[in-house]
Amino acid sequence: MPKPSLREALLDAACEEFDARGYAATGVAAIATRAGAPKGSFYNHFASKEELALASLERYGVNRRLGMLGDRSKPPLQRIQAHLAYLRDDLARHSFGRGCLFGTFAAESASSAALSAAAKEGLD
Repeated sequence: MPKPSLREALLDAACEEFDARGYAATGVAAIATRAGAPKGSFYNHFASKEELALASLERYGVNRRLGMLGDRSKPPLQRIQAHLAYLRDDLARHSFGRGCLFGTFAAESASSAALSAAAKEGLD
């Protein structure tokens, strides 16, 4: 079996850390520790915490199955109902302990135009 990608492990860890603590309170060291990686290896995969945060928001959108809302092969109401059912079931799988990463980033990313834009795009 191939060795899991360190980049993917860092991205997984970042999603968990950002979800639990938000962007400002999450440091590169905490992300690297959660991923089981040396802090220095972080910069082999991401130029900055902001770059990692943008990748995290992209992954979050995919995991939220936002694409199902744009599936024109189904009527709009059916798409919305299916999406809300998916979100409900996903929240239940996580014991209703997770918030919305787009909302978290939108609330605290005023210092980063790129993060603000990515969060807005996800919410739109």
